[in-house]
Amino acid sequence: IAFATRDMTRSLATARQRGYDIVATIDGASGRYAYFQDPELPDTYYEFLELAPATEAYWEQCIAQSRAQDGPATITAVDMSTLQP
Repeated sequence: IAFATRDMTRSLATARQRGYDIVATIDGASGRYAYFQDPELPDTYYEFLELAPATEAYWEQCIAQSRAQDGPATITAVDMSTLQP
């Protein structure tokens, strides 16, 4: 299960305060990510994805394209390495 956030630092602090275990954080060229778990549900991982302007614009483009799609279509491969935080 993934959640978008505009403030990774605040979201991680909130998750810790609520008792979630932070498993990993990634600060990469394409953005910041974090993975965490509820100790009572150890088989379930959650993800935070920090929204950078480029990532948010990309998602908005995908949403607009999906609204225009009528029926099945071929899968579109996207190179996300060009997105910058």
